[in-house]
Amino acid sequence: MARESAAILELIRRHMLVGIIRAETEQEGRLYAETALEAGFHLVEFTLNGAGALDLVKEFSERKKKDTAFGVGTTMDVSQAKRAIKAGAEFVVSPHTEPDIVAHCLEANVLVVPGVMTPSEAVRASNLGAPLIKVFPAEPLGGAEYIKALRGPLADIRFMPTGGIRPRSIPDYIRAGVFAVGVGLATDRELLRKGDREKLKAQMKEYVEAVAPFCGTRITSH
Repeated sequence: MARESAAILELIRRHMLVGIIRAETEQEGRLYAETALEAGFHLVEFTLNGAGALDLVKEFSERKKKDTAFGVGTTMDVSQAKRAIKAGAEFVVSPHTEPDIVAHCLEANVLVVPGVMTPSEAVRASNLGAPLIKVFPAEPLGGAEYIKALRGPLADIRFMPTGGIRPRSIPDYIRAGVFAVGVGLATDRELLRKGDREKLKAQMKEYVEAVAPFCGTRITSH
């Protein structure tokens, strides 16, 4: 049974990290997700423009543990959101703000995370009722400094920057007041092709370890 939006938001608040997988094949997506869980990730997003995303979210949602959650990303329209929720997605992420997606997820009590770039877009998404907002693409926009500037007038909005974030920059984002960060995991496919899952897991652990000192010591007021 799917958990309510507030429960998934609390899970994100505690762990502050969402791993994003855009797979070239369904098997690749499965291996990345399994490795991410072994590395210490608690939240995994399968992008809908990756292979087998709906099947993967269904598979992992059916065997999830209490402290893990699986969702979808790159959700472009409400029909995709509906299919994802039906498959078991407990959170729905978009690169943009589509009112119909937000409205449907709110009605279904599924956590929705629309994407924004600017203050105007952030306020619009917040006014639509989105409890968490993705800032994308975070690094090209200016990284942690951009988030810090954005939160100046918009301190009451929960932000999850995504796009180009590496382990070394995570502490700067958290000090800037983010609610969580989204990080791309399917970046070193050569390791997967070589079957070197231990090295892949070690790379993923760097993200978990970067966040770990801040978990439980929330800097923001959220």
